[in-house]
Order: sequence, then C-alpha cells, then structure tokens
Amino acid sequence: MNANQLSLFGQEAESDIASTRFILSRTINGKAQRVCDHWLIPVLVNEWIFGKAKKGDEILELENTVRINGRFSYRLLRLGKEISYSGKFLELKIPSKLSFSWTEDSNIKAKYQISVDFKEITSKTNMKMSVQLPAELSGYRDTIKKQWAARCQGLAEIFRQI
Repeated sequence: MNANQLSLFGQEAESDIASTRFILSRTINGKAQRVCDHWLIPVLVNEWIFGKAKKGDEILELENTVRINGRFSYRLLRLGKEISYSGKFLELKIPSKLSFSWTEDSNIKAKYQISVDFKEITSKTNMKMSVQLPAELSGYRDTIKKQWAARCQGLAEIFRQI
C-alpha cells in the first residue's frame, strides 16, 4: 500500500518514506576551537546564522545553555517578520563534535537533528555537517540543504576576514 491509498478503515496509510540525510563539508580558515565557538557563543552565532545583516534587523533573543540537554533560542526581527531557531544540545565534545536538535519556526515547523564534526588540520578546520530530516520533511530536503550551505558559506567568510 502506498501513501496515497486508504486502509480498510478509511484512514490514510502510513508513509513508508524513510528519513532523509544529507552531508555538507567545508574547510574553514581557522582553528577548530574558534570555529566551534561560532556555533556555541550567542554573539558569534549571530554573525552568521541569520545570513547577512540587513538594515533594521532587531535581535530579539540570543540565548543558550551549553551542556547536554541544554537549550538554545535565537530570534531576529527582519522586515517586520520574526525568524526563530531553537533546539537542544544532544552531544558536546568541544571542539571536535556537536550534535543538536534544530527547530525553525517559519512557513513549516521544521524539526530535525544536526551533527557537526570539526577536524583541525594545521590552522584550518574541516567541518562536516550531517543533517537528518524526518520523513515528513523529505520534500524540503533541497531547500534545507541550500539554507545550510548558505549559512556555512557565511561562517567560512567570517574566517576569511579574520
């Protein structure tokens, strides 16, 4: 039975679509500790997570508790519209690995899991990001991947300027 068929009881059949995973890699011109700090220290997160700052942006909240099961919340008002990201830290091996849940409050309520590995090679860091989307977000895979690619590009640009 596929997802568009009805069961004998008139309810929609459960989708057999598995969760979707994608990986992004980027080499950043900075030591692993500094790159990891840009994921954990709110004022540094603000430099890249929302994209390039626009005139009139207003930070509403930049908070986190960096510990296992600690929560984070980043909110910005841009052109009269609130952008909100939140989640919970699941694994912290600073500066080599972070794992956390991620929720975006936008057109869709997107909640998924992210793991980021940092491997320092001389004065550069190879950052490998794995994003695990639940089945209900599989149709948004390409959009979410593009968003994270742009965010990672923004992070890399910060380290080019340092």
